Amino acid sequence: MNVSDNHENPISPLRELKQFWNESTKSKKIMTYKFAMWITKNLQTLSKQGLQPIIQDVSNCLKIERKALIVIEKWLDYRLDNFLKVFAHYAALQLFIEGSNIPDLIDIINEMFCIADRFIWKSIIENLIESPLVNSNAVRQILIILNENACCHLSFSVLVSSEEMLDLFLGLELKRVISNVQRSSTVSFNSFLSMISDRSSELKHYLLKNLPLYLNFQRILENAIKDEYFAAIIEWLSKKGNCRYWRDSDYFFIELYKYIMKVSDVQKYPLFCKVIVNALDKKYYGHFTESDKILLQNDIIIDLEEMICSSYSCSEAVLAACLLAYGNYLIHWHKFKMSRNISDAMKEILTIISERSPSDVNSIRANFCLLFIESSDITYLIIQKWFQKKSKITTEQRYNILLQQTLYNLEYSTRSTMTDEIIDNLQTHSTELIDLFVIDLYNYLYNRDEIDYLSDRTPIYIGIAADISSSNGNEFRDAIRRSLFGEIKFKRELYFCCKKHPHDSETLIQLYADFGTLTIDLVEMCEEYALNSVFFGVEKGPNLNNIKDCDRSVIDELFQVFDSK
Repeated sequence: MNVSDNHENPISPLRELKQFWNESTKSKKIMTYKFAMWITKNLQTLSKQGLQPIIQDVSNCLKIERKALIVIEKWLDYRLDNFLKVFAHYAALQLFIEGSNIPDLIDIINEMFCIADRFIWKSIIENLIESPLVNSNAVRQILIILNENACCHLSFSVLVSSEEMLDLFLGLELKRVISNVQRSSTVSFNSFLSMISDRSSELKHYLLKNLPLYLNFQRILENAIKDEYFAAIIEWLSKKGNCRYWRDSDYFFIELYKYIMKVSDVQKYPLFCKVIVNALDKKYYGHFTESDKILLQNDIIIDLEEMICSSYSCSEAVLAACLLAYGNYLIHWHKFKMSRNISDAMKEILTIISERSPSDVNSIRANFCLLFIESSDITYLIIQKWFQKKSKITTEQRYNILLQQTLYNLEYSTRSTMTDEIIDNLQTHSTELIDLFVIDLYNYLYNRDEIDYLSDRTPIYIGIAADISSSNGNEFRDAIRRSLFGEIKFKRELYFCCKKHPHDSETLIQLYADFGTLTIDLVEMCEEYALNSVFFGVEKGPNLNNIKDCDRSVIDELFQVFDSK
């Protein structure tokens, strides 16, 4: 594109850009040689505000003309410029995709994940990983960078269309698991497999077909490594089996479930078992319709009942998962009037677990199973009467029963209804129960980084806390202040959780702000919210009206955050 030299009718750079951009297709933008030259010519003359539309346009240019590569190579010089370094990042990504051997490209890309604008290159990074032109070692480096960054890891989705690419993901996943197990500490809870797009469905049958080979590979590996590795694979497959892009998802899941249950000595792999049973429970707990009845077929439930019987003597963790899934199955068993009878032997083992299990959770879940076998009309009063009939309920047991019942797919059990019941009991036994709840809430926040695909399904502590804080705010905050951890540590965990789990940031900010003091931590939480809300579909911000105490410098910083948004 020629720049006008007519001094009588000068064209501003942004107007010239608009004219140029209108010449390009509206469906797909390409970084042409002309566009790259225009940017190079005008980049340093534009204000920060003027740069924003250009950055947005560049982020839409997934493709690039070959002869434009030599032009954007010059943009690497902007690496240390606070305003222009995003162009160095774009250049590094595109040159990397095209297989350039320029030194330091991977270092520049790594730096990109430390800035606020990292997500504008999301589509280009996904294109980089999917490109057949980029060698596998380069892709491996990018995947490792993404995996180490929790926020980025959750936001990227890669289409895997070849067995070679799938093997690359599987190899990285195995190395992650080996590091976790051998170091006896968590290197990364982020599974590489979770970055694979839901649309990669054509590989599901390839992997399922080859599972026996994966199960028998490298026999020298200790069972703990094989157990966690296969658990990660099964978790990924079961999630894919729940995906709306897979039309035969239920049939695939059933095939996967049956295959696993028939694995020889499957009890040697408790994580392996737990993951597939948790996946079955999620199926039962979610939106379950008439078309999902195939998941209630006899052979699936027989395998589950056998797992309950075998787990009773070898794994409390697997037993807990099985009892929860079985309880949710029984709810649907009544709902769809299934003809299958529950055997006396099964009732007997459930009774034994309810009376003798060293785990309060398993005892409660076994009792729920017995209740669901006996009655199809489950209400709060029926649940209370059932447990009172079994034994005198302590305050702590009542609290645990209330939390456990939120994990079942009862028709009346919306979160608000369950929370109302919890709040009613908090008002009746306020000091005792609310003290228990804030301890559980704090432990949940403190240990949340360790909650992954191997963890039990938990009550929605953050949501329940928000509702309790809204209706019983003073009692809730007083309980936190008199706890062993206290207000400062509690708010610090809210801060850490907000930084690492931005999809909960609005509620976490609300809980923090309700203490009434504006702090630097709260400002940073608002900044994280402002940065990520567009990606998480949040339409309105948290309510900061309860803040009564603040420092002027902190207020100024908060306004800067909102102004930047």
